[in-house]
Amino acid sequence: MANWFQKLRGQSNSSIHPPWQTGQYVTYVLEYDEGGWVACALRLLGRAEDGVWIMSGDFKTPSGEATVWFRCDPNAPSNEPDVVPVKIEKIRMSPVDTDDPRHLLQDPTLVFSVAMNMLLVRRSSAALECLKRPARAVSYPCGIDQVYPFISEGPGYQKHHDLNPRVPLTGVACLSIDGGKNPMTVASFGICDPKTDVNSYEDFVDLSHPTPVEHDGFSLTYPSTWFLRPRSEGQERDAGQPSYFLMAGGNSCMATLSVSLERGSAAHIAHERANLRARHSTVAEGGMGRLLPRQEVHFELEGNAQGFISDLENSGIAGFAYSGVYCADSGDRLAHVNVFGCASKPNPRLATTLTAMEPAFRAILESFRFL
Repeated sequence: MANWFQKLRGQSNSSIHPPWQTGQYVTYVLEYDEGGWVACALRLLGRAEDGVWIMSGDFKTPSGEATVWFRCDPNAPSNEPDVVPVKIEKIRMSPVDTDDPRHLLQDPTLVFSVAMNMLLVRRSSAALECLKRPARAVSYPCGIDQVYPFISEGPGYQKHHDLNPRVPLTGVACLSIDGGKNPMTVASFGICDPKTDVNSYEDFVDLSHPTPVEHDGFSLTYPSTWFLRPRSEGQERDAGQPSYFLMAGGNSCMATLSVSLERGSAAHIAHERANLRARHSTVAEGGMGRLLPRQEVHFELEGNAQGFISDLENSGIAGFAYSGVYCADSGDRLAHVNVFGCASKPNPRLATTLTAMEPAFRAILESFRFL
């Protein structure tokens, strides 16, 4: 057992990034020079009984979404891959033009290799040596202002890694080919684990690259690294539980997006709509404290919809919720969309984070459409 812990400790010290920890996450956006893109979110789920790490990867392209689970062996030799994909699940997929030579880049079940390119370099001895050289000034998201360049050979091209030890899981701030083509840039990172105390404010929420997504019965535009997922097929939904939900960010800074859908007679929908409007017009109890309607601020939405803004009352957390209530023109469908954002009050980026969230949240609610 002592030898096992010694080997694991040596493994942690020989990685570009901080030691792996349950709940760590990192998101990236890859933009192809010839058009197209890939968004991905990696999250460390925990360890199996045999000590192997389990990581999930959500991937999105213009054609759909998929989830990949990886097995990561901390005892793998340093010169061998320690990350292996073990399961792939297609979440949604639009028809792909197979005559287009780029169609393979649009299949979300086939693009996990972009994450493998970063995960496989994290223990490279040559990459670690680059951290001893002078850094290069950059301006990347999450306040990354310097990186350590590392170049490795690919099949017929060069892979340019911009390394930064602040980035969890991979240690890579940006990956491109042949000196800057097809850059894959970090968009957010941090740790999201309720069992971990807030002892750092290195948590970020990505608000960039708003992307329209068509779900079952509605479309909504939100950041490409956000993965809005429905409840499992066949799972009964408790009263008040949303039909779709996502959480982005970590322990000291986070955002949630939920969508609740209702169908019924015109009378039933009118009744539910009135209840929602009344709820948002008064003080409400939330999971993190009371939500107070923002006074003398009108949030207008187009069409048959109403918007509301509430501020969080909490001694240690500042935040707010933007909410929209939408009724289909036919009168038989109702949607309730909530976007909530917050940050710990000691977070040094509190003001700038909340300021950036407000227009982003407003734009998300303004984008809602019934299909």
